Amino acid sequence: MALERLATGKRINRGKDDPSGMVAAEYLKVDLATLTSKLKGMERTSAFLGSKDGALSAVGDLLLELKGIVVSAGNADVLSDAEREGMQVEAESILAGLDHVSRTAIFNDQNLLRGYDSAGLGLGGGVLDLFSGDLESAEDAVEAALERVNGERGRIGGRLKGLDAERNAMAVAYENVAGALSLIEDTDIAAEASELIRNQILEQAAISVIDMSKQNAESALLLLEGAVEMSKKSATIRDE
Repeated sequence: MALERLATGKRINRGKDDPSGMVAAEYLKVDLATLTSKLKGMERTSAFLGSKDGALSAVGDLLLELKGIVVSAGNADVLSDAEREGMQVEAESILAGLDHVSRTAIFNDQNLLRGYDSAGLGLGGGVLDLFSGDLESAEDAVEAALERVNGERGRIGGRLKGLDAERNAMAVAYENVAGALSLIEDTDIAAEASELIRNQILEQAAISVIDMSKQNAESALLLLEGAVEMSKKSATIRDE
């Protein structure tokens, strides 16, 4: 038994080794499986939210660039028509970039930025006509888009912080359950090795005793045979 426990590293290899211990170990294994599943789920959620935050960061950078263009376009009195037309081209290029980022930000086949394209952010339908449109309304629209993006990033940050705390607490719980399972199920290597050596010594001692007994028996038999032979010779001499 000690050799088996040393070979497997387990104190309980079958039900009869410790019936109550085996039952307790099985319950703990269920708890470990549940905790493992929850931890994996948290990791996937954290990865999703982290990816979305990164994508929103890219959107925020584009919106900041767009805001700078809109503010510059507000200085209409010192800008030429060519300059304003150039700003319009830049603004439209940024809107195209927003739409591209919104389409291509994918995580596990799920769009991360649904509703964060130019139309979803309220920047479509001629709002950003920097040449002949209402520049104040354009600036307000960009500011509102920025607030929406930053607000969502703030919510994601709060959720990620909460997930970190939950994951740390669950990791501690996992370690505790794993430790309890190890105490029940795993073998004490030092104790089992000592028991194995003790049993081997006792076995060798028993074999030695048996060998000595055989030798003593053989010696006694020889002595007995010698005594019998001498007795026969003495009897012969007397008869003569």
